[in-house]
Amino acid sequence: MPWGLIIVAGLLTLVGLLAIADAAPEQSVWVRSYVGKQIIAGGLGLLVSVFVVLIRYYRWKNWSYPMYGLGILSLLAVLAFGGTQMGARRWIPMGGFNYQPSETMKLALVFCLARYMMHRDNLTRVHGLLGPAILTFIPMALVLVQPDLGSSLVFIPVFLAMIFVAGADHRHLLGAIGLGMAAMPPAYYLLLRDYQRKRLIAFLDPSQLDLEEGYQLIRAKIAIGSGGVFGRLWNENAIDYSRYVPIRHNDFICTVIGEEVGFVGVTVMLLLFSLLLWYCMRVALRTREPFGRLLVVGITTYLGVQIAVNLGMNIGLAPITGITLPFVSYGGSSLITSFVSLAMVVNVAINQTPALTGREFGDLDRDGVTVGLDRDMIDRRR
Repeated sequence: MPWGLIIVAGLLTLVGLLAIADAAPEQSVWVRSYVGKQIIAGGLGLLVSVFVVLIRYYRWKNWSYPMYGLGILSLLAVLAFGGTQMGARRWIPMGGFNYQPSETMKLALVFCLARYMMHRDNLTRVHGLLGPAILTFIPMALVLVQPDLGSSLVFIPVFLAMIFVAGADHRHLLGAIGLGMAAMPPAYYLLLRDYQRKRLIAFLDPSQLDLEEGYQLIRAKIAIGSGGVFGRLWNENAIDYSRYVPIRHNDFICTVIGEEVGFVGVTVMLLLFSLLLWYCMRVALRTREPFGRLLVVGITTYLGVQIAVNLGMNIGLAPITGITLPFVSYGGSSLITSFVSLAMVVNVAINQTPALTGREFGDLDRDGVTVGLDRDMIDRRR
């Protein structure tokens, strides 16, 4: 059992609860408060995670395509019946909670791509990449029209990382990146909404839009800067600058942490995130079976991208795209998905499955079909 990975995730969750308690307004009913909802979501995520770990990860392979299909249906349901908040239709109301399908779709896509590419030998050719590209583009487009630019952009690094590990040609990877960069100017004018364009402008020069989209970034920088080296937690007379940051308990939770515990506290949090990603990558490197390795690589990629983008937009190094900080930001869907994703990494770590192949991701049998054997197949053949 990778206890180091579990302990780090627990510490990050605790940091998030403390920050949310400091940032969110108090409620008369505890269950309806932000902290209460986050604790309930964490408990539910923990229960689901235990269930996920108890079933060996290779058995989840058979549910990869159904999970992807359910994810697509839930994204369509959001567009048809979802609730609208702040001009975006991203959530499905469920009692006192809101379910955000784009969060769980990230994990469903990782499962689907891992299942699709686990033993394919045509990924070195362009036509072999069309399948994974289509599987990635469909949910990405559905998330983009919500609109949710931040979550939609996470799918691209996941796709690139997984096809790279699965054996795609480096030239094709560079070509895909080049096409993506070439598509950015027309996408800026054709796909992005007016407020999203303003956010990109604010990222380059927030002072020009101080009273609109630039306001959030400027106030976030002031709040983090006011924390200094050790934070205002030890100074009762310090001004609470983070209270002027909109939705600081969610996307801008780092402003609260930076103000309260300063540079030292944020550095400790960054070290915890680095340890988390290092533990995950170590599991991927030690896993020889292709489905498990692709699964862990995809999960590590989307967690790492979210961490980098969220922290970057809090300090002005990335555009504001509305993306949560895993395990720390308020959001039940985000927390549950993060827990389940990590549970799957733990599952792969404790259930190393041999792949009896002649090369890294499978070999060809007498009929020219790529094969890989897990423990169940080995037992049956015995």
